[in-house]
Amino acid sequence: MSEIDERDLKLAVRAAWYYYIEGQTQERIAQSLGISRVKTTRLLATARETGVVQFRIQSEDTPCLALEQRLKQTFGLMDAVVVPTPIESENVNRIIGQATGDYLSEFFADDMSIGIGWGRTLTYATRAMSTRPLKQASVVSLLGALTHPRGLNPMECAWQFAHKLGADCYVLAAPAFLASAELRSALLGQRELSDVMARASRVDAAVVSVGELSLTAPIARYGFLERDQVRELVERGAVGDILCHFIDAEGNVVDHPINHRVAAFDPARLEQIPNVIMASGGPQKALPLYASLRLARPNIVITDHDTAAQVLQYAEPS
Repeated sequence: MSEIDERDLKLAVRAAWYYYIEGQTQERIAQSLGISRVKTTRLLATARETGVVQFRIQSEDTPCLALEQRLKQTFGLMDAVVVPTPIESENVNRIIGQATGDYLSEFFADDMSIGIGWGRTLTYATRAMSTRPLKQASVVSLLGALTHPRGLNPMECAWQFAHKLGADCYVLAAPAFLASAELRSALLGQRELSDVMARASRVDAAVVSVGELSLTAPIARYGFLERDQVRELVERGAVGDILCHFIDAEGNVVDHPINHRVAAFDPARLEQIPNVIMASGGPQKALPLYASLRLARPNIVITDHDTAAQVLQYAEPS
């Protein structure tokens, strides 16, 4: 989403109020604000995307509730949230992100330290979160950054997350993938970066997502991996990633040099963190999500109906 100026943001707030609270038509709003009907539509879209407007549907969807219970029982979860799968598959990250933002808005409290991953779902989650400053809170990025960001960047994700909570932010100021394992060890041994990694190991909660492994996945499109590296990882059994560590269908980190030079928190250590919220879904995410559940052992999962059903099929083969 591109930046908007303060005037348009104020107009978006007014348009949203007229439309959602007062029930006015878009044509009437356009007349009231002295703008075109097209601009009114754009302002209402902006209000949704920026979190000015947030929707909470009060309903008990029986199939989703049943899947939540099965996920909790099968994977020993404290909680699970399953939302209806959207008709258009490209909307799944936004839908799960909205549910995640709603959940996190109620979950976080004063004095908490929070680790944050990256991805489209977590970007939407951050937008959907209520702006609620916490006392003595901190946010720690769990992985390094892109040196040439295009759309998504782990460092930006951490900053925006911290801004919503009024929290201190600690970022891992190194490229996500380094040239060698030796360079990784040298950089992460520096006092400033080792301090961030130490903070990451002590967080009260971590919020992570899961990525699929393909040439069209964000991890390839946004410059983390070269096409040949994607092919090599697939050949070695990788099905996806968690915190930029590539894992196979059983949740094992695959034996590939790239996994030795990633500047990120070790996902196998996530199970030592008191609360781990894993949010992910979509047609290509079921197997990576199942694998990540086996590796990281989160206690809270947020996903969509079809993905949850497929994950349970992997866990409960007939």
